[in-house]
Amino acid sequence: MHSTRTQPNIFPLLLPRDMVGNHYSGFVNIKGQEHFLDVRIPAKGQLADLTIHCSPALARILIPHQTQLQQHISNAPNLEAFLVDFKYLLERAIDPTSIAPLPPPQFYSQLMEQFEQIGWERIKYLSKDLLTVTLEVHDEGGRAHNLDVKFPPDFPAQQATGILKLPPSEDSRSRITDTRLNNILESARSILSSLQPTFTVLESIDRNCYVLEPEQPTLWILTRRVALSIPRNCSLTLDIDPRSPHQPPDIRIFGPESSVQPIKQSIATLSSRWNTSQSIVENLQQ
Repeated sequence: MHSTRTQPNIFPLLLPRDMVGNHYSGFVNIKGQEHFLDVRIPAKGQLADLTIHCSPALARILIPHQTQLQQHISNAPNLEAFLVDFKYLLERAIDPTSIAPLPPPQFYSQLMEQFEQIGWERIKYLSKDLLTVTLEVHDEGGRAHNLDVKFPPDFPAQQATGILKLPPSEDSRSRITDTRLNNILESARSILSSLQPTFTVLESIDRNCYVLEPEQPTLWILTRRVALSIPRNCSLTLDIDPRSPHQPPDIRIFGPESSVQPIKQSIATLSSRWNTSQSIVENLQQ
């Protein structure tokens, strides 16, 4: 049975007309021009029985490419995969120099199968050539993260590469390679799981302190400059270590020398009385 979900960003104006994905109708945008298209597999029929109805302008474009069209129908594993091939056939027919050679048919069938496995609802963006996808991954705290995946044209013979946004100190873990999209997702979740304590510490600072810098704090910036209430003309910069986020952070003090000295003396003894069961804010308030 075919998927009943319309693939996002590929054919936004081509909609399913039945519950099993055997009939699509609407418009296909080719090089800025919209063309009417209706494709249908008869009830109890096969993809080889596919019928195509389209605008006269689109029909004229297809006349010299009937052989390639039949090849795509024969090679496609399902109607959705054929539609991807069909669109790129049209784009190459209109401007042969603008489109790179298509990946082999198995690329599309494997991709569709793996998208089905992870769930189409995870896809935030899908490029027109299907070589780049952005997936939404949720960590244990319910935070949403973007995972950008790039596919080689011979995928899955060659591994796809997932790129996860991480703090600079964790860049070595930001690239994930595998031939299975689900494995890339699981690896991303595992990495995010290891960073949960760091995310919690940063959110606690953002929630309980007046953060001067950065102006728009994110989980990927591990430094926070916070204002002090006493004395009011001083501030602290806290650098969080993701390997030990509950340990005393690296602290720098900013302000007039007369005000900074007492704070330096207090911080000098901070390590000896630091309580890892308390938050950074609670420890600094002691």
